[in-house]
Amino acid sequence: MLELRPSRLAGLAAGAVVCLAACSSAAPAPSPSPVHGATVTISTGVNPAGVAVNDFAWVANAGEGTVSKVDLRTNRPVARISVGDPHGLAGCDSHNVHQTPHGDFRIRNCDLPKAVAATRGAVWAGRGDTQSLVRIDPVSNRVVASIPVGVEPWYIAASDTAVWLTDWRTNTVVRVDPATNRAVATIPNLPAGPTGIAIAPGGVWVASSRADTLTRIDPTTNQAANAVATDLVPLPVLYAYGSIWVRNEFREGNGTVQRVDPATGQVVATIPVGPDIGRDGLDGLAALDGGVWVAGLDMERIDPTTNSATRPIRHTANAVTAGAGSLWTVDIAYAVSRITP
Repeated sequence: MLELRPSRLAGLAAGAVVCLAACSSAAPAPSPSPVHGATVTISTGVNPAGVAVNDFAWVANAGEGTVSKVDLRTNRPVARISVGDPHGLAGCDSHNVHQTPHGDFRIRNCDLPKAVAATRGAVWAGRGDTQSLVRIDPVSNRVVASIPVGVEPWYIAASDTAVWLTDWRTNTVVRVDPATNRAVATIPNLPAGPTGIAIAPGGVWVASSRADTLTRIDPTTNQAANAVATDLVPLPVLYAYGSIWVRNEFREGNGTVQRVDPATGQVVATIPVGPDIGRDGLDGLAALDGGVWVAGLDMERIDPTTNSATRPIRHTANAVTAGAGSLWTVDIAYAVSRITP
């Protein structure tokens, strides 16, 4: 695995909301709708660690404690919202590569925010320094709530009725009610290393990257209901095409994507894919145009009718998500790309 690590940048001015395009003398001219086959690279902030899309694209800038707002018409950032200070995560630094072997994920201990999620009327980001979940108003571009959750949010999955977050370090999942902006359930003692999380009908599915396990949480009881053994180092989880998909990164080299029947909890297909690339503990899967997309040395598309993968896009990325008819990738060069297959 090729792993690139950002340096800690001294003097980051976290704590201010930075006006970008809105403060320029002339607004940028809207670009046409995404062109199929096109790739646009977007410079957002220091060390992007996740993308979420609703009426805008939202990027978690994990090296500076901000979330960037990207206009879908122009592919340009139009605001940057401060959510915290990464320097507040005392004692989180890794001093050399030997302290963070592949699959350890400690390279992400200093990230703030580690993840971002978006629903209608809300954007969510996690603060590890204060163990809270931040709610951003996408209209005013302001933090409107800071919700104590008692853990360090690593990954976030959000719907209009529930926000779920995982904590890799404490083996915990927390549920937040967006109607009240309060944590309403804490699910402790999950298999080691909860990371990726996906909301599906009848269940919330969580990958435990240190325990090689996929766990279903029953949202009616907020209890772990059943567990599925996976291949080594599962990380991103996706619900699409009636199935749960989990990408297993192994410890070196190629990995797999496993397809799970959510009704039976059985693995129904194991699909070989190429190696993950970039920062450990950062990955994502995307559903678009009838396929499941996997990041890595190349962007691979899994056909759910054949459970086989191909390499249609020569683009190297650490993570991928989908929104507004496009794939959004976190690139190993610390930028975000928008790809229209």
